[in-house]
Amino acid sequence: MIVFISGGAGSGKLRLAEARARATGKPFQVIATAGHSALGERFEVPLDSPVELAKAVAATPAGQTIIFHSLTQWTRQLLVSDSASDTPGGIEREGERQLKKVLEDARARRLHLIIVSSDLNEAPLAADPGAWRFVTFLQRLHRLLAHEADSVIEAVAGCAVEWKPSALDPHEPPGPWPFKR
Repeated sequence: MIVFISGGAGSGKLRLAEARARATGKPFQVIATAGHSALGERFEVPLDSPVELAKAVAATPAGQTIIFHSLTQWTRQLLVSDSASDTPGGIEREGERQLKKVLEDARARRLHLIIVSSDLNEAPLAADPGAWRFVTFLQRLHRLLAHEADSVIEAVAGCAVEWKPSALDPHEPPGPWPFKR
C-alpha cells in the first residue's frame, strides 16, 4: 500500500501520516531527510543523502510500515547534491527513476509506504530559475505519486481530504481548471 500525503506548512501532514502508520497495527519507522526530526529518534532512520532512499527502503523488512518524511527535502537535496547532472533535466530524470524504484520495491515487498511532502505552490514564487526548477520538479514527482499511490491525501488545517482515485497522468502537465482529462 502506498499513501501520498501532501499539504502546506503546519497543515498536519505528519500527524496524519503517523495516524495512518499506527492504524496498520504494524511496527513502523520514519525515514527522515537531513534536517528533519519528525517523530523522535526511536522511530527514525536518518537519510543524509538523497541516493540513500532506495537503500533505506530496501533495508526495511517485508510487510513493515514506513513514513518517508519528506519528499520535499529529498527533492531539494537531489538538486543541490554533488551528483547533480549537468545535462538539462538529467537530475530530474534520475530522481524520478529513483522514486519509481522505491515504489516498485515497496509494492514487491508489501511495504506500507507513506510519503509526506509539502505543497509549495500556495504563494507566488520569486523570479528565480532555481526556485522554479525546484517547484516544477517537485510538482512532477507529486503527479507521479498521485498516479501511482493507492491513496492520495491532502492535509488541510489538520483535516484529511481524500483525493484518490482522481489522479492525473504524471507526465501530462495539468491544463486549465478543471484539469483536462
